[in-house]
Amino acid sequence: MILTTSESYAVVELLLPDASGEEKALLEQFVTAVLEGKDVGRFKGEISPFKQQAYGIVHQLPRAISSRRKDEKLSSKELNKLIDTLESDMVYLVRRVRSDDDTRKISTSRFKSEMKFKLHDAYRKAYDLGTQASGIGQEYPGLVTHQGVDEKRFVDNLFSQEQKYFNKFLDDIIRGESASKSALRVKNYANAVRSVFEASRTLQLPDNSLIHWVLQSGNPCPECRILHRNSPYTKETLPTTPKSGSTRCLAFCYCKLRVTKSTPEEVKRIAEKNRSAQHVLRQLTQSRKSH
Repeated sequence: MILTTSESYAVVELLLPDASGEEKALLEQFVTAVLEGKDVGRFKGEISPFKQQAYGIVHQLPRAISSRRKDEKLSSKELNKLIDTLESDMVYLVRRVRSDDDTRKISTSRFKSEMKFKLHDAYRKAYDLGTQASGIGQEYPGLVTHQGVDEKRFVDNLFSQEQKYFNKFLDDIIRGESASKSALRVKNYANAVRSVFEASRTLQLPDNSLIHWVLQSGNPCPECRILHRNSPYTKETLPTTPKSGSTRCLAFCYCKLRVTKSTPEEVKRIAEKNRSAQHVLRQLTQSRKSH
């Protein structure tokens, strides 16, 4: 695909509408080069080459550390609101499908479709908030909300993996599961959205980042201990995120991810030490089977 100068400018204007003239000129140079190439993406949740290069430039722009921390605090605050709203909406739908009032009661098919829509929509929004938390900030709204094909597939894949458990949960509610138990399970599903936020945040960090798995509980589960012991990780070797379901504590995981900057040499050394994300995931699977 051959892009004209005006077309390259239009792409940059869409993604980074508030960038300065000098920044836009720099971005336009690689927009043409990347979009003329074969940008097919890779299906493992990795961002597109175009977005990777855009992030690389944005991360190199001079910004105060306090500004980056502000990005994370603001996005975390919005994530809490998103989770609270999701939980409230799902509880409301549970009440309506169980209602004895025909004017309020909804069908089981509508209940299932709306519950799935709410959860899937929260996954998408959590991914955007994770992008913002990575340090892009609200100065670049087009870049924050832009998702490549591979990123959309990543979010959809996460939701698809959750669906078989979520479908069983919805059936249990329809069959009359106790209100207290269903309320707890709704809270767990809502809290699990944090794992999507963390996945997005870590995928889109600068390449010189190291990710530390920090234990917060006084009695962490065996898998969280393994993740802590193998820490830190690079973007490529981080195997999972808190509340994602790879540890037996599931949505009750209290662990946090702490990100630090490092040198390319140290990042390379850590990557070689960790071997691969799949290697650690196998350790987690073996741990769950042995306990």
